[in-house]
Amino acid sequence: MTSPSSAIGQPVSRRSTTDRVYFVAVAVKGADGALELVLGLVLSFVPSLAHTALEAAAARGRSGDAPLGQFISNYLEGLDGTLTHWGIGLVIAYLIAHGAIKVLLVICLMLRLHKVYPAAIGVLIAFLALEIYLFIVDPGVTLGIFIALDIVIIWLVIREYRQLKDQSHTSTELSRDFEQ
Repeated sequence: MTSPSSAIGQPVSRRSTTDRVYFVAVAVKGADGALELVLGLVLSFVPSLAHTALEAAAARGRSGDAPLGQFISNYLEGLDGTLTHWGIGLVIAYLIAHGAIKVLLVICLMLRLHKVYPAAIGVLIAFLALEIYLFIVDPGVTLGIFIALDIVIIWLVIREYRQLKDQSHTSTELSRDFEQ
C-alpha cells in the first residue's frame, strides 16, 4: 500500500513540521482572504451593517461585569471609530482588493506555481509595509500580532520557494543526465 504523498512527492509522514506549518499558514491566509472578500462585498451592498454590528457587539460586551467583556467592548468601539475616521468606502475597497489578492496568491502557492512566488513574496511584503505603517500611525496589539504572523508567513513562503527552486534544478539535472 502506498502512503499519501505531499505536493513535493514525499510521503506525508516525512514532511517536516515547518512544511506542515507552511501549508496551515497559507490555508489560514486563504481563509482570511476569502472572509475579507466576502465581508467587503457584503458591506458594499449594506454599508451601515459594520457600524450597526460593532455597536451592538460593543453594547453586549459592556453589559457584563467581566473585564474581558469590557476589553472587547472598548476594542470594538475603537474599531468603529477607526471605520468612521477612514470612511467605509475606503474600508470596503481595501477588504475587496486585499481579500481577492490574498485568495489568488494562496491558490498559486497551494498549486506550487514556483514562477509566481517572487510576485507573491513582493505582494506580501507590500501588505506588511502597509500594516507596519498603520501600526506606526495607530499602534495596537491585534495589528502587532498580525505583523508578526505575516513576517513568519513571508519567511515560510521564501523557504518554500527556495526548496521548489532547488528541486526544479535537481530534476532538470537528473533529466539531462538520464538523456545522456
